[in-house]
Amino acid sequence: MSDYITSNQIPYISELQQQGNAYFEKQQFLDAISIYEQCILESPDVVSNYWYLGLFWLLQGDQFQAQTLWFSAFTQFNLDLEAAEITAFIDFLKYQARDYLSSQYFQFAQLIYEAILEWCDPDIEVYDNLGHAIALQGDLETAIQTWQKGIELQSDAVKAYLNQAILYQKLEQFENAIRCYQEVIQRSPDYLSYYQLGLCLTQIQQWEPAINAFQNAIQLQPNYAPAYSDLGISLIVRGLFEQGINALKQGMQQQPQFYQA
Repeated sequence: MSDYITSNQIPYISELQQQGNAYFEKQQFLDAISIYEQCILESPDVVSNYWYLGLFWLLQGDQFQAQTLWFSAFTQFNLDLEAAEITAFIDFLKYQARDYLSSQYFQFAQLIYEAILEWCDPDIEVYDNLGHAIALQGDLETAIQTWQKGIELQSDAVKAYLNQAILYQKLEQFENAIRCYQEVIQRSPDYLSYYQLGLCLTQIQQWEPAINAFQNAIQLQPNYAPAYSDLGISLIVRGLFEQGINALKQGMQQQPQFYQA
């Protein structure tokens, strides 16, 4: 299989591709489809044209058409899943998905990441980004489930546990959030995870573990004023007034502007 185009075809095909890509950038996918179908008729041996055509069908909302076209094309070229062209195709889709994710076209990013999973072995990066694309559309439960698949693939996936913890906390499912923050801390302790763990523990009135979490956060980041504030409040709730006031004073000394705010 080759991307060979005769010298007479190059300018014409290039102009068609540029026109199709212009429609693509404007999200006029049906027009882009029409152009790339013409490209394939004129030069059926250019494999990347099939990549784009399938992508446009996918973004138009026809996932079946997209996958059918890609599968038929690769079958036509006698490619197996280990072929370099398949790897390049998956990299192409990943690039497009990352671009849409960074441009905040989350639905398009989700469609592409889901399509990628049909073509390659499970990939922690794909699950991570797919979860973000879903979460940023407001479907927090599905995002959590997506990151769980990444965790099942790679048990030390700290980012996936952290992402889950943040969403569980947002959903006020504090016991699940606590579990996930503990998983993060077990693998890669940091002061923010300890601090958020402490906040979740206060929500279920587990004051002693919360105090311990805030103290660990301070140990790792001694100038983090919010940890002193919540430590002080937790100590006061436990009846340890002098220690609580001292913690509040320490926080004020570290970052006076935090308490002024």
